[in-house]
Amino acid sequence: MLYYLSIMATYTTSDFRQITWEQYEKALVLLESRLTALIKERGLKIHAVVPILRGGAIPGQYLGYKLGVLRFMPVQYKYFKEGSEYKIKKIGSAVLEPGFEIKDGETILVAENNHCFGTTAKKVVEDLKEEYPSSKIIYAAVYMDFTNREAVKADLCVYGEYTNETGGLSAEKVKEMGLPGKFGLYPWENVAEEMAAVNSQPFMYN
Repeated sequence: MLYYLSIMATYTTSDFRQITWEQYEKALVLLESRLTALIKERGLKIHAVVPILRGGAIPGQYLGYKLGVLRFMPVQYKYFKEGSEYKIKKIGSAVLEPGFEIKDGETILVAENNHCFGTTAKKVVEDLKEEYPSSKIIYAAVYMDFTNREAVKADLCVYGEYTNETGGLSAEKVKEMGLPGKFGLYPWENVAEEMAAVNSQPFMYN
């Protein structure tokens, strides 16, 4: 979730819906099914997985096992306030051993958990395209905001379930599509941290 959501409103805990492990498994399996079908249809082979930490660690690991991919290069990006603006920064990346590094031209799977505005994933994909200009990049998110589903300019994009977390759809459209009307709170997440994020407030990390 992105900090600048609070420009639209002030959010409370009632704006969150608890996602159970069973519900999450359903969305994750849907994502895997769509991704597997896409890979088969296009005749692709995934050479490496790039999970976007922290949320993308879980779907990244799951998809990596299902697709039989050994090489992982997790990256971590975070929004920080600079003056009156929030800017995204890369704060971590794995260093792969010689012989296991990603080579330009290989197919890379970028894994994210919750795609809201998609700005973090967009930056990740842009950075990967700059480093690996000949590589095909597939972007996979377990949950994806419908309004911003085209925000990430990867070669291919796939999702598990759509949401309306940014509020871009009318109430009628949300009902027609059967989408949840609240922010998702995942089984491993801390509601205090998520509250701070959507309300542009600091959160004390260890």
